[in-house]
Amino acid sequence: MRDLCRVAVLSLGLPFAAAPILAEEIAGSRFTAGAFWQGSAETGDDGQFLYCSVSIIHGEGQQLWFLLRRDDRFLILLTTSAHSFTPGTAFESGLGINGGPVSAFRADALDANTMAMSFPDIAHAIRTMRQSDTLTIMVSPTFALTVGTPEIAAALDAAKACLDANVAPGTGPGATSP
Repeated sequence: MRDLCRVAVLSLGLPFAAAPILAEEIAGSRFTAGAFWQGSAETGDDGQFLYCSVSIIHGEGQQLWFLLRRDDRFLILLTTSAHSFTPGTAFESGLGINGGPVSAFRADALDANTMAMSFPDIAHAIRTMRQSDTLTIMVSPTFALTVGTPEIAAALDAAKACLDANVAPGTGPGATSP
């Protein structure tokens, strides 16, 4: 699954992502949040920090990932065996929090079982999602998947702390140029 995170961080909006880039977990960066979440930081083949990720595994072949990229993008990845995607395609998806209305978003199929949604502004995404108990993800017009997000605030806080620890001051999310 780490390879799918690498594909997502490299293919969803990074201008230099045309060529494959190998990513490696930063030694000593692995963390846990609450009883259910695990995460770490990753670097590119050039040794530069790329993102922090945190994930939760659900039964029946489902895994939910949040990636916080150094360019202030927040990605949601969902791996599921309950639906098949056409790799490399973009499609209309949606996201609902705690059974509320589902907002439409574009998603990308990373492989036959994994989709990704990308959002600008990590701080806004964390504020929006930290109160969720469940996320409903529209996988297709006729199929929605609802996944539990226990202890999500702790998971998002840990991923944000990971991001902050790996981004130089003045270069990460919210930084302004002189």
